[in-house]
Amino acid sequence: MLAYLLRCVIKGALSPLVRSLHRRISRKQLIAGGAVLGISGIVVGNIRHHPLRLDNTYRSAEEGFKTSSQYPLPSGYSALGPPPLFDIEIESPWLGKDFRTQPYEYCALIKAYCWEGNVNNGFRVENNKVRDWYHAPWMHYSPNGREPINGLTYERATPPFEFARTQDRFLQNWACGYYNSIGVLVFGQVWKDPSNPQWTTDQKFQEGTCVSKLLLTDAKDAEVSSLKESPAMKAVIAEEVDEISPYTAGKRNKFASDLRLTQVDFAVRDDRAKIGWVFGTFMYDSGSKNSDPWDRIISVGVMWGNGPELTQAAYDSGQKPVESWINPRADAIRKSLGGKRPTWGWNGRLDGLADNLISSCASCHSVSPNPNTVSMTQKPGPFCDPKKNQWLPVDDAKTMTWFRNLPAGTPFTAGSASGDYSLQLMRGFKTYQAWANPPSTNVLKRQIDRYWHGKKYVVDQDMALRTGPVMNYEGCKSVDEDGDGNGYGR
Repeated sequence: MLAYLLRCVIKGALSPLVRSLHRRISRKQLIAGGAVLGISGIVVGNIRHHPLRLDNTYRSAEEGFKTSSQYPLPSGYSALGPPPLFDIEIESPWLGKDFRTQPYEYCALIKAYCWEGNVNNGFRVENNKVRDWYHAPWMHYSPNGREPINGLTYERATPPFEFARTQDRFLQNWACGYYNSIGVLVFGQVWKDPSNPQWTTDQKFQEGTCVSKLLLTDAKDAEVSSLKESPAMKAVIAEEVDEISPYTAGKRNKFASDLRLTQVDFAVRDDRAKIGWVFGTFMYDSGSKNSDPWDRIISVGVMWGNGPELTQAAYDSGQKPVESWINPRADAIRKSLGGKRPTWGWNGRLDGLADNLISSCASCHSVSPNPNTVSMTQKPGPFCDPKKNQWLPVDDAKTMTWFRNLPAGTPFTAGSASGDYSLQLMRGFKTYQAWANPPSTNVLKRQIDRYWHGKKYVVDQDMALRTGPVMNYEGCKSVDEDGDGNGYGR
């Protein structure tokens, strides 16, 4: 076999091997893996034909993750021509509500849209009979990439006591995102040729785009009481979190674990917002009286701008975010848990419970250009002043660079191409480029590396850039320790 592979390398990029495999694997499966020439992509795309071996037992192949990522372009669609027409009332019903004055109704319509045809299928979106949803490509190919059961990727680990006073260890968080048929047009253009994706110009998603993301945790009831009876999913997660450097999933278990739903994020293109996007997040509420756990998911809030006027001085003077809305019920749950997290996001902006509090939904997602070497959270990171019992920026003028209101389709850094607030577009494209261009100047060695890297992982070196610094809460009180009930440091 090795001799055959070497002959293939000399003849050029293993094309005979790929062709022989292609005769047995459909084009849709190849695209689902990430690229026609990606050996590891073939393995991921073909997972449905092989049982999963976990803990010395074989699970049904039907339990394996199946990507929905063929990205069909509408007839006559051209990136240079007018966008295809969609029935906005059907595809984007939330556009009929005002996110500023009707946030509950706005969020309720988005949740219903994302739930329909997915909840009853366990979010196997390829089986949705109501509308099409799609996964982003090349999210499988790193130590933090998709696990094989539900396609979840490793996200930021929650530091001890950030979530709740009873949470005394790092929590693993895993997530999977989905794009609707309007949003997927950008992916269809960039990945038109799966073996040669092109992204050199600013991308801009069409109004009506909806992106949703389920985020699940390995927290137990005794650690986070608000998650009792939360919806669960199976996943092959990491053996443990490296407390020194918790940026990678590391070695995976050989068995499936139960993860519980803790957060659901969404982003929708809405031209009424200053940035052209409205971001929001939901959380599980164990105190809800609804019998169905999926109906216990409540809105945390929405944000339609980064609040560039809310500097540290403005916040210290008592000003509040004016481009974020927080649900009072969600805020009450956060405070009742007694975690060290002082606010949802930076200085009161919206963020999810599992996200880094030094950022915000819109701020983090604005850092999605190609190429990108910029941290998605403020640099340098803030520090906790124990005397003031408050997180403070090291350089507020620089920090506010991360809280600009960049219009849709505008890159975060000059000279780069915008990913229009899509971290999955950026991450997948970057991972593919890392696979396609192994670090070698020798042509023969590069081809050999390309094959052997195809059986391993591309190292996810930018995880720390995406998640920000590990928050150290030493010397910082929890929100309830001072007894005032109105948030710490205020």
